[in-house]
Amino acid sequence: MATPRHIPLESQPNFRDLGGYAAAEGEHTRFGLLYRSGNLDQLTDADRDTIRELGIRTVVDFRSVSEARADDAFWKRQGARYIHLPIDPGNLATLFWEAMRTGDSAALPDDILAVNNRLIIDEARSQYGELFKLLSEVSNLPLLFNCTHGKDRTGVAAVLTLLAVGGASEDARSDYLLSNVYREAENNAQLNALRERVQDKPGIDFSKLEAAFTLQSHHYDVILQSARKGYGSLEDYFRVGLDCSDQQLSAIRDNLLG
Repeated sequence: MATPRHIPLESQPNFRDLGGYAAAEGEHTRFGLLYRSGNLDQLTDADRDTIRELGIRTVVDFRSVSEARADDAFWKRQGARYIHLPIDPGNLATLFWEAMRTGDSAALPDDILAVNNRLIIDEARSQYGELFKLLSEVSNLPLLFNCTHGKDRTGVAAVLTLLAVGGASEDARSDYLLSNVYREAENNAQLNALRERVQDKPGIDFSKLEAAFTLQSHHYDVILQSARKGYGSLEDYFRVGLDCSDQQLSAIRDNLLG
């Protein structure tokens, strides 16, 4: 699955460039301008060298206050602006990490990723609106956005951005689901550690927690359905829900496409 978009790091498997996706009129998202990732708190020296070469100017961190452990000093040395826009819809991040600690997923909702996406579309409008405003200013590029695993809050942000610039829905779906590929080894390691933790605890059910590790195609559909249900269309979600003007949307397309 090695592609020009995937940037291998020793400490983070899900760091990707959002370049190369087709848009309208024969244009494509440009490489080297927009990146998505999981947390970058444990960078090795080799990772730092790799990231330094990308020339990132703006870092947008969607992790909750309790999750975020950003290396501010590293970003400052690169001349990058670090912006914390925490997203914790319905307190799901807090519930998830407590379940990870105990192995007990009883407090988690069924199909947590679908619930998460519905909540994000509504409750993270200001955060995604701020992301869009940042993308409309070329001086903020190259820009990186991330969360903890780089698949949920970051995944929704990538979907919305690709669709906002006129990308095909199936390309946005494919990019969203690729987190399953790049996170497979880390997912398995975390799940195996959970299984060991609960093996001597009869009655503990961690099936809901297991389900939280794998994105399904219908989780992508939930993103679009939720935006359209609340605002009538995806375009109105951008304009009204994210408070992003037509001029800003046009600027985003100009900045990211080529």
